[in-house]
Amino acid sequence: MTRMSADGYVGEELLQFAEFYALDQELNHEAVLLSMSFSLAQSDPRALVAQSKALLEKILDDYDSEKGQQKAHVMAEIEANALKKYEEVLAARTTLVGLKDVGKNFKSSRFHLQNINLSLNLGEITGIIGPNANGKSTLLKIIVGELLKDEGTLEYPQFSKGNITSWAAIKRKIAYIPQDLIPWKGSLREVLLYEAARHGIKGKDCELQVDFIIQRLGLSEYIDHEWNQLSGGYKLRFELAKALVWRPSFMVLDEPLANLDVAAQLTILNDLKNLAHSFKNPICVIITSQHIHEIEHVADSLLVLETGKIVYFGKPFEFNPNNSLHIAELSCPDAGIQEIRNVLLPLQARVEDRGYCLLIEIPHQHTLGKALQILLQQGIEVAYFRDITHSVKQIFYGHN
Repeated sequence: MTRMSADGYVGEELLQFAEFYALDQELNHEAVLLSMSFSLAQSDPRALVAQSKALLEKILDDYDSEKGQQKAHVMAEIEANALKKYEEVLAARTTLVGLKDVGKNFKSSRFHLQNINLSLNLGEITGIIGPNANGKSTLLKIIVGELLKDEGTLEYPQFSKGNITSWAAIKRKIAYIPQDLIPWKGSLREVLLYEAARHGIKGKDCELQVDFIIQRLGLSEYIDHEWNQLSGGYKLRFELAKALVWRPSFMVLDEPLANLDVAAQLTILNDLKNLAHSFKNPICVIITSQHIHEIEHVADSLLVLETGKIVYFGKPFEFNPNNSLHIAELSCPDAGIQEIRNVLLPLQARVEDRGYCLLIEIPHQHTLGKALQILLQQGIEVAYFRDITHSVKQIFYGHN
């Protein structure tokens, strides 16, 4: 039995293994689909290892009995190599950008972005949340080199060579998509071919990479379209394609969800998550947004800015871990706030009107599930209910 390497587990050797040993053509088809899943990282790598193990068992069972006697040894070796490769990839996801005490002063407006300390890592999405005019775009512009910092240090350890840092060279490695998109001329395919070639991808490789990105982002129907023929969602998707076609390791997006409908938002966020967490080619992504719930569900880390200062930097849904209250947003269109208060009185609930929804707070000895159950038992229609006990959404209600 030919010995497989760990690299082969996510590359051509997986297909070669199936082609050589599988007698049933359907097993070859399964190997092709599984290899694509590894490349696109649409699943947890450990889950893909399990799927591969199952496929290899079927292939070996399909093979002749004499060779099949080595199945147990081969399976153990392949599983060990695959998991080793997975750990190596995770370990390689080191810091791409580091900020230490970074600040910026605007004397005319007296706004001060200050004491920004964070690390941006390969294979992770960092979401920046905060009200308008609180420093989100300013911070991004400093990171991508469009605005000079006044304080602190900004380092790109993976982009720098020794102690010599060429800022122009670093900027070429950053895929930056600003809030206001810049129109382009020509067809989608022409622009992507140009963008890939401009970053050193030539000949057949250029065409293959463009075709791959077009397929990956679902743009096949629009390859001959020009800027004014696309909707807002597809213009943004095109900008993603334009950035991804040259295989960047760092992508910066400023308010990409601002003008998209809900369906387009979910599509874009799902694309970003898959691309950032790619097993083979992970990307460091930093994204600003006021869509708190959506960003919380896609980000690996969250940074909340308020008046130019970091008020939270950590994992999603880990804010205020020692909270003594359960907190939720609630909307009951056919019931007034006083009725809600009376119904939830046995739970010692505090109910506030926050405009588009009610905010309820319940002592920790009770549960939000019990509150919801009481409301429904009293015949009160609940149109919206969201647990924000450990969400950064609390900050915007004054729970710092």
